[in-house]
Amino acid sequence: MYLAGSKWIGNAPVTFDSEHEKGNVYIYAQGLRTPTGDLGSTLTPKALFKVSPNGTASATDRTIGVYLNTELKGAAGSYVSNTFDMSNVATKLEVDKKGIGLYAKKMLHHL
Repeated sequence: MYLAGSKWIGNAPVTFDSEHEKGNVYIYAQGLRTPTGDLGSTLTPKALFKVSPNGTASATDRTIGVYLNTELKGAAGSYVSNTFDMSNVATKLEVDKKGIGLYAKKMLHHL
């Protein structure tokens, strides 16, 4: 699933069980530049979000549940915050078999 400046609400439990060798990501989210301003993406799971991959993990082959990229779509060098909201009492992020539950990429700015 790909989000750019969007909101996702997961009301049902999710189990992502892709093969490590495929290097898949269940949700890839980044921000979006619009005429009225930059928008980050917000993900709100309201149930179990489980990453339970198959196969053998390596330094280059990993399954990722959620990848948050701060760089804006179509605006290289511009960044915005994304949110993984775990405030709901039923929300749980569970990871096993050397998967990656949540990966956040943040570019550093040099002034």
